[in-house]
Amino acid sequence: MKLRKTINQTKKEKMKRIMKMALVALMAMGMSQASYAQLSKLEKLGGGLLTSKTASNVVGDVVGNLLGTNKLNEKNLTGTWNYSGPCVVLESKNVLANVGGTVITGQIEDKLGNTLKKIGFKPGKVVLTLNENKTFSMAVGGKPVQGTWSVEGTNLVLTILGKSIKINANLSGGNLQLAMNADKMLTLLNAVTTQVSTLSSSFGTLTNLLKKYDGVHLGLKFAK
Repeated sequence: MKLRKTINQTKKEKMKRIMKMALVALMAMGMSQASYAQLSKLEKLGGGLLTSKTASNVVGDVVGNLLGTNKLNEKNLTGTWNYSGPCVVLESKNVLANVGGTVITGQIEDKLGNTLKKIGFKPGKVVLTLNENKTFSMAVGGKPVQGTWSVEGTNLVLTILGKSIKINANLSGGNLQLAMNADKMLTLLNAVTTQVSTLSSSFGTLTNLLKKYDGVHLGLKFAK
């Protein structure tokens, strides 16, 4: 009974993923939002898994992960941020014009998420603290690494052991999105973890994948 329930749940998750890809593809063809008629068809195909509400949320998630364009406020950044998950960040909505690119972002996010889990990056296990005195600490699994931080326009600059890493930051209320290219992400993670060998092998695949698509960045999501 439990086995059957697990199999059915797996099928549902796969169908949800297909629905997400289909919605993104519709947007890439020039639609700002799928019409109710189209959503109804998709909903039927998904066996009731997709509704207009959840469809809107999916579209919002894809379009919402954009590079930050607003100048950062140091006061709003100060505080303790808890890691909530990985994300793929786009330079602009125009990147969605590439249907292949939009589909591949899901694969990139999965690979990034799996890599991060291997080195201890799990929700509730990673904490980023930005102090008022411009010092910061990032604790991965309870082991903190310290440095200093500053703001340059839309970028958060973290300096660890003399190395400065400029990271695009998108701040919205109690949510913080940090986006960077693969090289910067690797530099940051190498500074906060000792599992260099795991990172090197996994990031080689990610780097090669990202080279095929312009305007796609790796991201980390945090929440207060």
